[in-house]
Amino acid sequence: MKDAYGEMLRELGHTETLVFSMGNESECHGGALYEDTDSYVATSAAIEAAEKTGARYAGRIPYTTDRVGEAARAWMPAYLPVEDFYSSTLGFLKPIVEYYQGISGRKPEVVIVAGHGGIPRELETVIHEALGVDAKCVFPGADFGMHAGDEEHSLMVYLDYFSKEGLDEVQETAQREPREALARWPQLFGLSGYWYDEGIFDEVKKRHPYALDGFDIDDFQMLRRPGKVERVEAFLQDKNLRIDAQKGQKAYEGFVSDVVKAIES
Repeated sequence: MKDAYGEMLRELGHTETLVFSMGNESECHGGALYEDTDSYVATSAAIEAAEKTGARYAGRIPYTTDRVGEAARAWMPAYLPVEDFYSSTLGFLKPIVEYYQGISGRKPEVVIVAGHGGIPRELETVIHEALGVDAKCVFPGADFGMHAGDEEHSLMVYLDYFSKEGLDEVQETAQREPREALARWPQLFGLSGYWYDEGIFDEVKKRHPYALDGFDIDDFQMLRRPGKVERVEAFLQDKNLRIDAQKGQKAYEGFVSDVVKAIES
C-alpha cells in the first residue's frame, strides 16, 4: 500500500522535493524595511516556486549566521556562530526529511531558498553529508543588490512589505542631512554606517553603545567595497534612495525562476 501511495505522489509532480526557506528573522535593514525582510522574501519565493512545480513547501528555518563572523551581532541579534547554525539547521531538517521518507519510501531531495546573503554556500554540502540527501541552496542574484540598498528597498516596495511611514522618514532625513540618515540607519547601503568614515561611525556608536561595545570601525572594513563606496558618495550628493518597483519585480521574479530551476533540475 505504501509503495503504491508513493508512486501516486511521484506522478503528481516534484512531490519528493522538500522546499525550505531561510533568511534572517532579526536583522536591521534601516527605517523602512522590517527585520525579517530576508526571511519574508525567501518564504514568498519558496512557496510560489513550490506551487509552480508541485514540490512540497516544508517550512521556514528560523536559524541564521553570517560569513563575517561575530561583527554581525552589531546589526543582527539572530546571529549564530556557523557551527551552531549548521547544528540547529540539521536538527530542524532531520525529522522532517525522515517523516517524508517514511511516507514515500524514498529519501526526498531538499531545496533551501536562502534570502540572507551571509549564509555559507557550503550549507548544501553540509546537509548532503549529514542527512544523505541531495541538497541545493538558492541565493538571491545580483539584482538584489547590497544590503538595504536601492534594489532591496525596490524589491520590498514591489512585495508591499515595508513601512511607508519609515520610508518617508528616511527620505526626508536624507534630503535634510544625508549623513544623519546614515548615522540613524547605519544598515543602509551595505551597512555603510559601520565602515564608511569615522565621523558617521562615532555617531552610530553613540546611538547604539550596547550593540557596538568592544567594536571600532576597523572591525567592519571587510564590508567595504568600491561599488558600495561609490553608491554612498552618490547618496551624500543626491540625498535619496532610488526606488523602482519594476526593478524590484524583475529581481523577485528572477529569484522565483532560479528556485523553480533548482527544483526541476
